[in-house]
Amino acid sequence: MTRHNRTVVSLVLFLGGVCCWNPASAVETVPDPEPAVAAGRVDEYLVSARAYLATHANGDRAARVALDALMVASTHRKAAAVTEFKATLVMDHGKTLAGRFALSQFVDGKGCREFLDGIISKNVGSLRLPMARKYISGVRRAAEFWGPEVLSDDGFLLKTALAADLAGDKAVRLQCLSRLKRDKPGVARVAKLVFDPEIDAIKKIVGLQELSADVPVATDLVTHFLGRLPEASRARPEILRVSGNNLLSDNRFDEARDVLRQLVKAVPDDGQAVVWSAWTEAIVGDGVEVGTAVSSLRSFARKHEKSEWADTATRLAGAVAGHRQRLSTVVDEFGAVLADWRKAPPQLVKLQLVHSLANGSKLDGFVSFDVAAKQFEATAVRNGGVAVAIRSAPMGSRLFFAEDPVIYRLKGKAIFPQPRFSITRDVDGSFKGLVQLTTSNKPTAMQDLTGMITSSEWLSSRKKLAEVVNHLVIKKGWYPSEAVHREGELRLRLLRPRVGRPGFHETTIQLDRRRQRMTVRLNRFDVTIAYGNTKATEWLAGPDWPDVPEKTTADASMIFRLVGAASNLLSDDVSRTATRPSPGVTR
Repeated sequence: MTRHNRTVVSLVLFLGGVCCWNPASAVETVPDPEPAVAAGRVDEYLVSARAYLATHANGDRAARVALDALMVASTHRKAAAVTEFKATLVMDHGKTLAGRFALSQFVDGKGCREFLDGIISKNVGSLRLPMARKYISGVRRAAEFWGPEVLSDDGFLLKTALAADLAGDKAVRLQCLSRLKRDKPGVARVAKLVFDPEIDAIKKIVGLQELSADVPVATDLVTHFLGRLPEASRARPEILRVSGNNLLSDNRFDEARDVLRQLVKAVPDDGQAVVWSAWTEAIVGDGVEVGTAVSSLRSFARKHEKSEWADTATRLAGAVAGHRQRLSTVVDEFGAVLADWRKAPPQLVKLQLVHSLANGSKLDGFVSFDVAAKQFEATAVRNGGVAVAIRSAPMGSRLFFAEDPVIYRLKGKAIFPQPRFSITRDVDGSFKGLVQLTTSNKPTAMQDLTGMITSSEWLSSRKKLAEVVNHLVIKKGWYPSEAVHREGELRLRLLRPRVGRPGFHETTIQLDRRRQRMTVRLNRFDVTIAYGNTKATEWLAGPDWPDVPEKTTADASMIFRLVGAASNLLSDDVSRTATRPSPGVTR
């Protein structure tokens, strides 16, 4: 659920509670979960529990109320409420039996630390003394319960040390700093910037920003110090630059607009400021402002042709200037694909994903949905060897895991993914896409998915499709620099300016309706899709399975093992073995 959706849901639940409960009694009377749950008033009960805790945070019954609320939220799968009440127990009531129970709900110390990390990351920008003290209290109890595993991970340690410093807990601060990895000079520099009292706030912010690419936690720390700056200091060019950088990196173009107007006014000949400001004006502004943005980019490039930002300004100006016509071409082409699918839904869809991981390893994924044959297949290859694979049909399934060189046969157990797709529009005009994936024994996945796509309200007309495309492209900061047809194939090139340095991120999309194929290249991802029938898709084939023995099993938990293995494949930190297929062997 998105941050916006969570906010809306919370507001609805709050209002619902106000309408259904007497505020005075909800505050003064200890909420009883049993009658409320029995009557189906779960959300109302949680509202009353919050109200009670807000006015009796230090009361004798507070821990018990928080524990009851946690149990109700857990049994009714209210994920946000589970997090909320677990945090209350850990930070406010860690010494109590209820608090220790909450701590026991984590799998291990790492899980507990990740939970605490979520709390401090959410609050670090606005961190003040009361919250800092509560958080450090929770960290102390967690470390006592789970041991030293809690106090690990450089990013977590730095944020926790900052909270301890603010809370006046010298012992926890020193303990956290002593556990930082000494072989990472960037981490040491971040620590010095944060905790050296001789470095002023401006230098802290600028220095941390420069280190944020190598030490990601520096971005959170920048947010903290920015939030404590006096208003007068926020207008300084170096601070405006930091704020603009972070807002653009988060796609917060509306908020960045005014900041960047101030920056470019302060440093009118700065290439980065000019590109940033023009880019933002083009995204947020109307037709006149788009034209002004193009003019400012071209003017800068002419006046400062030797600037390292000159080429970026020129290319961005060209992409922005002709983007409407190029987007129109894209809308027409994808609209035609959707029309084809409505007339004759594809019977066979194949997808190939090639992903280069940050640690240098390579992951190749292949998926095939064959409606006619009622067959599903998926394989993942890591560094040239098959890591995990499944082939499923109504008669049964075959599964393979690299760490166990056996092909398992699940007779009579079909495993088919059941994707769900939807597009909705929020009150602010933005679009939200939802893709869910479950499993079942029904081989209708592709029919269901293509049906959901083609029947979507927002993909049903050219006008609405154009709105969606504009949101996915322009409103996310991308501009089409090329949209041309060559030999029946549409070639689309999208550009998005890099924030921290000159140049662009680039995405290339190729769509061939005649050959029924699509390719997308984005950063370290290459995606290829073939759709139609067997003949139309024969050019795209999956990898051979390993030549290993087969074993029949009735263990349905293999499904969960498959999901777990697949979810771990994208981890950059995990080194996995894989089994290479024998030459010429296909299964």
